[in-house]
Amino acid sequence: MGQLKLTKAFKGLQGFHGLRQIVMVALTVVSLALPFIKINGNHLFLLSFVHQRFEFLGLRFESQELFLIPLLLLIGAVFLFFITSLGGRVFCGWSCPQTLFRMIFRDWILFRMLRLGKVADKNQPLKLKHFSAKLRYALAVVIWAALALLAAANLLWYFVEPKEFIHALQWPEKHQFLLGLWLGLAAFLVASVVWFKEGFCKYACPYARIQSVFFDEKTPVILYDHKRGDNPDGSKGRYQGTEASGDCTDCLACVKACPTGIDIREGLQLGCVACLDCVDACVPQMAKKDKPGLIHWTTEEALNGSSVQLLRRRTVFYLALLLAAFGVLFYRSMGSEPILLNVNRNTELFAIRHGQVENHLTLLVTNKNSRSGKFRVLIKDDPKLKLLRPRQEFFIAGGEQVRKTLVIQKMGPLPKGRSPFSQPMTLLVNGPGAMKAEVTTVFISPGP
Repeated sequence: MGQLKLTKAFKGLQGFHGLRQIVMVALTVVSLALPFIKINGNHLFLLSFVHQRFEFLGLRFESQELFLIPLLLLIGAVFLFFITSLGGRVFCGWSCPQTLFRMIFRDWILFRMLRLGKVADKNQPLKLKHFSAKLRYALAVVIWAALALLAAANLLWYFVEPKEFIHALQWPEKHQFLLGLWLGLAAFLVASVVWFKEGFCKYACPYARIQSVFFDEKTPVILYDHKRGDNPDGSKGRYQGTEASGDCTDCLACVKACPTGIDIREGLQLGCVACLDCVDACVPQMAKKDKPGLIHWTTEEALNGSSVQLLRRRTVFYLALLLAAFGVLFYRSMGSEPILLNVNRNTELFAIRHGQVENHLTLLVTNKNSRSGKFRVLIKDDPKLKLLRPRQEFFIAGGEQVRKTLVIQKMGPLPKGRSPFSQPMTLLVNGPGAMKAEVTTVFISPGP
């Protein structure tokens, strides 16, 4: 009746829990693979502070174009708003790194590999009285510490190219900051997953505090069916009255399965991460009575017989805003020049050499094209200005940048004025093929 019932559809995968493991394994593979995938020589995502460039979906943005970074942050925020409005807190339960890491450490390493607990009873304290249990727990921490090093490195690969990261490992004395950051991130992951646990989700995560703002009455969330489950007096379990009792047996299977230890029967709470483990836990209990589960990923209206409306005014608005932001990003990237120029003036406004006025400038030339070649600097449409340096062509590899010191001389008699006088000057840079770019600056000399 309009409820999002996926448990039966994925029965062979152990319900939502099995499906969630598949999704998270897929996300893990994608996360590890993305830093190594390139399109036209550019990464799918790389924000390099060392090289002062940003690569996104095969497009490259240099330091002069980093004003687009706020647009990217907007895209990420709106995407999170869209997902929250569409399906509630599904990001937390199905793609959040903290949830994934806790699943790896608790469910896979502690429970399945080392047999220190049961997935169906996540909140049962670990029994570590015997030395063998303590040794297995220590082994679990060591295993996770090794995985945390990989996870921290994977995060850094989105800011430092993997080959540069490997080079830093080979020469640790020259890259102490990067290696310190790597080890610090790994230590944080160990502390967060092993000791802070789900407390991070309930008390430290800022998204948990604001996610309800993006909900409305039609947002699917995890709900318990009070009409079917509760007794006439509102209690659960055994009922001594004359009326028919509710279906809930008060077995607490949903509470035991919840990673944050909440009782979803008491209503939606801050600790609910929408993992749907409580849904899976309830289904076999109700199956004993030949009835469907009492907990669903649905809405209050759907519980009363209506249908779930995923596309609503709010979700359509977020989707339209998301598409518009992507459109601006790609439009800006497609309209960018193949050569980027940036001119900086040295400390002195001008110099006088051999009776002639000279300006010393620094020109940064960025070859955004994948094609390498030779470049030449020219002064456009001003015969009185002469370029003394560089006189020869210089080579720039594809996707690289070069700094050149420009020495420009003004021909003619030396002006006698004392106050500085500036005149417009256009620099032209020609590259291989039809590549060229212009930048306008000023030539400063004594006033007439």
